[in-house]
Amino acid sequence: MVFENSKWIWLSDSPNEINEYGEFLCEFDLPASAEIILRICAKSDYAAFINGELAGFNQYSDFPDEKIYDEYYLQANKGKNVLAVSALSKNYSTASHIANGKGIIFEVIAGGKTVLVSDKRVPSRLSKTYASGNLPYITPQLGMSFKYDFRAQDGWKTGDATGFSKSVVCDVKRKFAPRPVKKLDASNSVPFLSSGNGLYDAKREYAGYLCFDIESDSEKELTVSYGEHVIDGGVRRTIHERDFSVKFVLKKGRNVFREYFLRFGLRYLQLSRTDITVNFLGVNEAVYPHEYKKYNGDAVSREIYDAAVRTLDCCIHEHYEDCPWREQAQYAMDSRTQILCGYRAFGETQMPAAALRAMAHRLTSKNALPITSPSESELSIPSFSLVYPPMLKEYYAETGDKTLLADVFENTRAMLEHYIASVRNGLIPTLAEWNFFEWEEGLHNETEIFEQREQRDKYSLPVNAFAVKALSCFADVCDVLGYDSGVGERYRALAENLRECARTVFCGNDGLFRTYCENGELRHLSEYTQVLALYSEIAKKEERKKLLDLITNENDLVPLTVSNYIFKYEVLFEEGGYEEYVKIDVAEKWGYMLEHGATTFWETIKGARDFGGAGSLCHGWSAVPVFVAWELEKGGTKKNAKNQTVSVSGACGGGAAVGSVVADRA
Repeated sequence: MVFENSKWIWLSDSPNEINEYGEFLCEFDLPASAEIILRICAKSDYAAFINGELAGFNQYSDFPDEKIYDEYYLQANKGKNVLAVSALSKNYSTASHIANGKGIIFEVIAGGKTVLVSDKRVPSRLSKTYASGNLPYITPQLGMSFKYDFRAQDGWKTGDATGFSKSVVCDVKRKFAPRPVKKLDASNSVPFLSSGNGLYDAKREYAGYLCFDIESDSEKELTVSYGEHVIDGGVRRTIHERDFSVKFVLKKGRNVFREYFLRFGLRYLQLSRTDITVNFLGVNEAVYPHEYKKYNGDAVSREIYDAAVRTLDCCIHEHYEDCPWREQAQYAMDSRTQILCGYRAFGETQMPAAALRAMAHRLTSKNALPITSPSESELSIPSFSLVYPPMLKEYYAETGDKTLLADVFENTRAMLEHYIASVRNGLIPTLAEWNFFEWEEGLHNETEIFEQREQRDKYSLPVNAFAVKALSCFADVCDVLGYDSGVGERYRALAENLRECARTVFCGNDGLFRTYCENGELRHLSEYTQVLALYSEIAKKEERKKLLDLITNENDLVPLTVSNYIFKYEVLFEEGGYEEYVKIDVAEKWGYMLEHGATTFWETIKGARDFGGAGSLCHGWSAVPVFVAWELEKGGTKKNAKNQTVSVSGACGGGAAVGSVVADRA
């Protein structure tokens, strides 16, 4: 049992509905110096101190129905000891946080006995230094910025403070679980070097927490901006509605700061004024600890491999992140690439297990995977939901762990049944979700972020290709878990139904696959679609050679982007004989980024100039060269046998195939 006698508590005077910083202060006595155990959990975030020294911080991103606690083994003194906890309760939702009220819970164990619990007797107060309430958003995905006032500092972390009163019990929820991944290491302080005019450069991408030592001759306001790129000699602070900055009020004299609640993704820092003395400015780098497999190959250059590993490092913290700068959100499709690369670069299996559990923990009201996890979003992306069953199969192949498969089985099945139930005329039509595929012409469907609507006479090959793969992989999961053979066979038959109908509908007279069929009309030729026709084996054996030749030579198709090159390379490794092409392709595309100053790999090949200047320069899905390096090192992954499929009569599920009404196959 944890927190058996502890209560969820918060401030008795709590004037802010959202974004409130609280401070909690309590003492405990020990007859002798001893090791203690501190267990702690916050509704949003926390930083804990024992006798003024940092004990731990960083709440795991979790769900309201199962809160994750941290456990620290610390040394305490004989006699009086002081536990001080700074806590943030957002109580608003972001891409990685579900609004869940306000609260903190903790306990201290010494010699097997509980010596301190959180309850209404714990003194607390509203933070004097951190401003609470509505503040500007950095981005909608990250949440609010912060403002800190050095003039209000006192000695509260060591018990020397006033303004505290008893806390109130704020919740009775009791389901807890230990942190499923390793704690971050934020012990390394990285100095940023002055480039003049208040601009500071770390020389490469980092993810970390702001820290500084600044002297001022008087009280002054200071804005600290951060980012991945500069424009006109300064950090690009504001991009559309985004504002990458935090604010301070400096006191006269020395101002020493370390942040615990907001992690920056950045290369540059900029100070709004130069009439101060900067003794130190930088970040405490946030590092997820893992082993590094030694890579001795040369098929992928050392420079490209190292930058790809650095990209992975910057995009893994409490969970996988698309990018450390702009969102810090866990998407299923992005995470698949990071997981596959992590298996190879780190031998990492703990974070994949936690990520896969989080993705399936909560489904939308339609039984799709939410766009990010954990989140309360009702927005979903069909291709991102449907890539989940292949991730389960890949995880089992890597670990042999059936427990996770069993734990997520029912929600995975519910998600698949949602898409199966939508089948019309043998295919999954365009559903009222965001039908995103990649950031290229005709493939991003960006307007659907704001308005999702079902289009019953519009079908896409990508959604159906991912569904084919998902159903096939889920059939294998059923077999692994020992379900009756009829369960797995049903999903294999459904996969074959979709495969045959998609082949009939989307393949034009020229042997190329179109992305869309709308009201019987085929349209849109892209490399992405040809790759998925190969990946899901929608393309017949006799069609494969033509498509393979097409995607490995210059063509006029809408090009593939870095986000989905992993599928292309998987197809080529599976086929065999394309290793030299892959080597050259990686050297060309990822080498281009290095030649243009990349220290981690970009969201798209356009870099910072994409998305109206909001292009991320560190994006997890672009770490593909790690996957390629290890596959080439072991000689590719051409298999001796294909996945088993089941031939069934009435291949289009009993309805008229959409292909029967295609008016123009050109």
